[in-house]
Amino acid sequence: LPNTPYLFGNYGAEVTFPSPWISEGGKTRLYYDASYVESYFYDYQLSVRQSRIIPSYFIHGIGIQQTVLSSRLSFNFEAMNLGDAQRYDEFSRPQPGRTFRGFVRGTLF
Repeated sequence: LPNTPYLFGNYGAEVTFPSPWISEGGKTRLYYDASYVESYFYDYQLSVRQSRIIPSYFIHGIGIQQTVLSSRLSFNFEAMNLGDAQRYDEFSRPQPGRTFRGFVRGTLF
């Protein structure tokens, strides 16, 4: 199939522990995520010298999440693509490099 790498995968690890010193029923979660995609052709391989290849990449990300109010409110901060690897979704369409983001999530019910 064109535009499909033959080898790709994701994995992650996390550690969660209670943090009563911050909030009653609060939890802290530290996590690590990684993703690998092997190089693949933009279209069908027509020649051995074909140059339209989407390169392989291996990205890493880490983050921390703190929940408060019995896990009804969470604060997250994460850093993705720590190695600033060049990655592409489609030929000549790069994805963001190293990114940092923070967000807040709340649950009403």
